[in-house]
Amino acid sequence: MIKYYSHLAIVMCTLFVGSLAYANGPKPTNIEGLESPLPMTVVQAKERMGFGDDSDKHFIISKKFVFTIIDSGFGGLQQWLVQNPEWKAKVSYISLRKGKKRSSNNHGFDVFRTATSVMPKAKFILIETQNHLAQMGNILMTMQKKGSHFASMSLGHREYLGKVSTKQMDAIKAALTKYQFTFLKSAGNYRKVSHNFDYVDRDEDRILEFSHKTDKNGGLIELNKIGIVKNRPSTINLSWENSDNGQSRFELQLLDMDKKIIKTASNESSKRSQILLHYKTKKNEFVYIRVIDKTPDQKSKVKSLNIFAKGTYVYDALMNGQESLNVMSQIESPFIIPVGSFGQNKKGELTPSLFSSIGHTSDGQVSPLVLGPGQLKMENGEVMNGTSFATPFLAALYSVHASYNIKNYIEETTTQKYWADGLSIEEKGRWGVVDGPKFYNNKCWNSNKIENIQHYIEKGKLAFEFDFSRNCMEKLDYYLHAYIRDGRTFAPIKTANGRELLRGWVKKFSPHRNIVKEPVRIEVPFKLIPAKYANKDLKMNLYISTLAQWDPVQVPRVASYKFNLDLKNGPKKAKNQSAKKAQALVKQKQQPISNSTRQTASTNTFKDCDVCPQMVNIPQGKGIMGANPNLTFTALPYQDVIINYPLAVGKYEVTVGQWQSCVNDGGCPDKRFEFARNQNYPANMVSWHDAQTYLIWLNKKLNLTGKPSAYRLLSNSEWEYSARAGVKAKYHCGMMDCLIKTSWHMDNAKSTTHEVGQLKSNTFGLYDMMGNVGEWVQDCWFSGEGDGGTSHGKAYEKTSCDTRVVKGGAYGTSNDDLVPGWRDEYAPSHQSKENGFRVARTLEKGSDR
Repeated sequence: MIKYYSHLAIVMCTLFVGSLAYANGPKPTNIEGLESPLPMTVVQAKERMGFGDDSDKHFIISKKFVFTIIDSGFGGLQQWLVQNPEWKAKVSYISLRKGKKRSSNNHGFDVFRTATSVMPKAKFILIETQNHLAQMGNILMTMQKKGSHFASMSLGHREYLGKVSTKQMDAIKAALTKYQFTFLKSAGNYRKVSHNFDYVDRDEDRILEFSHKTDKNGGLIELNKIGIVKNRPSTINLSWENSDNGQSRFELQLLDMDKKIIKTASNESSKRSQILLHYKTKKNEFVYIRVIDKTPDQKSKVKSLNIFAKGTYVYDALMNGQESLNVMSQIESPFIIPVGSFGQNKKGELTPSLFSSIGHTSDGQVSPLVLGPGQLKMENGEVMNGTSFATPFLAALYSVHASYNIKNYIEETTTQKYWADGLSIEEKGRWGVVDGPKFYNNKCWNSNKIENIQHYIEKGKLAFEFDFSRNCMEKLDYYLHAYIRDGRTFAPIKTANGRELLRGWVKKFSPHRNIVKEPVRIEVPFKLIPAKYANKDLKMNLYISTLAQWDPVQVPRVASYKFNLDLKNGPKKAKNQSAKKAQALVKQKQQPISNSTRQTASTNTFKDCDVCPQMVNIPQGKGIMGANPNLTFTALPYQDVIINYPLAVGKYEVTVGQWQSCVNDGGCPDKRFEFARNQNYPANMVSWHDAQTYLIWLNKKLNLTGKPSAYRLLSNSEWEYSARAGVKAKYHCGMMDCLIKTSWHMDNAKSTTHEVGQLKSNTFGLYDMMGNVGEWVQDCWFSGEGDGGTSHGKAYEKTSCDTRVVKGGAYGTSNDDLVPGWRDEYAPSHQSKENGFRVARTLEKGSDR
């Protein structure tokens, strides 16, 4: 993972604000009064957050929960551990500073002490860094190694509000998503000093507005008032991400109160993505800031601008605390939770701290998402004041719900009703604060359903099938576990840690917020079931887990399913039959089956739209997959494959023209395809992730998103079944000499791809299944020990899927490897001129397709 982050670098800016006084103009807001609302005790804070008297029974404030605190200093920790030796075994301290030195800064230590008051039974990882974002690779590797999926990270300093590459942030976001790390990001930022505002020029006059909103008079907000201290050098620093190769040109202006220009500065003579305007006056005065876009011949492509004000007092409009987001608060992600902080006024109403950043994300959403208690009075009378102190409360509440999308869950369990009057929506945060009643009774918790559950005993397996519904699961990988019980006792199958259990499980992914009647099948092999459970009344309980919560928890509000286990065709008989079939399969001659028994190609083809791939209905039936391991070491062993459901497969590989339709519609990134001379060449240079992006666009376009019949990649077994089209020989078309007529490969391709559909199709009517470009399938790479759950058409998925499978060979593949059983493995982000993809759909039963 380090390779994703070793290039991260942040431009560090050190700023300060002096004491200010003004001789004229409106009296400034009392900063000290706003920054220091009355603190509350930890007990009061828990009550306000809805913990309740029996919180230890409901929340993971236990030995199982490992909470990571990422900070720039844990000064005082060693002495505290000596004084509190009972904590030594529960605390891991790791320094990522040069030479593993310790900082005297005690901010992180104070957050840790606060967390121990909230989570007295938890374990902690304390990671001390010099630059959080630049060292993110090491941070995430440490968390993964130690089994921690919840972290508090302080990014409140204004140094993080500037030169951060979008690519860097995308890499961090991707890693958080992959491993399901939830970052409770302290959205603290001294918002009277440093600010971020979206690039916007609604009236197209090249004068940039500081907000999409209008002022009280309906005018565009394009000026911001600041106060300048007499006889003191002041500096306005305007900066932006250098995302357009230094093409953007801006002019920063200071204007007097009559809106006449006093001084300007620009980057017109350089490609720097920063402008510094220095100003000094002999009297205290108010001036305006204005920004002009002077990019030659075009508008700037910059998405947001950052302003730091040194030696000034920011007073009016959005510079008065309306757009002060720091870097990670600007990004929308289910795994990044910007957290603000609050205290209380004399009436007991909540009031936010000015250390709590407020503003909008890159797509206009209010941030922070949720606020927690950041002004705390500890038992010894010490007062903690800052946004970071809010994160332990939220971690204690929501970590137990890690089997949900935490962001979705926060939205359903928060309110804005406790705030003091007169606050803006930005100050209250997107969803406010946690509401106790909602936390215990919400749409996420109440949505769990299992319907139409049935069980089957077939072909050596006990299978459960049901429809599964559950809200608040957006963009989560999750696992459903079917535990079989005899009364209260697990069936006696010993696991590595000595527990007795019997279970089957399946991995799923939810691209949408809500799962509605998702069809699920979970299988348990007979060989795991003790014979004494034959013809016995049992029950199945459904459990769920995610990468962030490996201890499965029972799906709330779902009752047990009771059934009788009829094992009259018991494990021994089923096992022997399977062994005989497998043996016969390996011994059969490698030759094509006769025409009289060969399945015929379907003439039923369809297209769902003008730019959609043409699809071919595939006959249901039975075939083989795999190959002789002596012929190709990458293949799975020979085994049966059964497709007993309506399946449609792309007649051709996805073409350049079809990909371009996705690009034109804003769904796919624009790409340079190797060898493509026209729109009918196969799209190559696409990763597995790129293929998923195309499928997301296609399903959205056809209103198929989330439906069982949505477009997808084939599984490994579906691909082999479709490629062979009933042929049980080494080559998909029979003997080797047929390859020249059906496949672009080393002997005829001349080291390039070719237009799709130029050679003969297979019996099912599919073109270029072998050669031209390799085709991504859904499966994770699998070593081949057992069938990996692949023999019934399902894709093989596993917990950590570092590589995915490519099938079919390409234009440079030799005859020996141009066999259906051949596989290759690549990282899902890998792009190659030899790789493309083909689409598939599971059709609804009874469909007229």
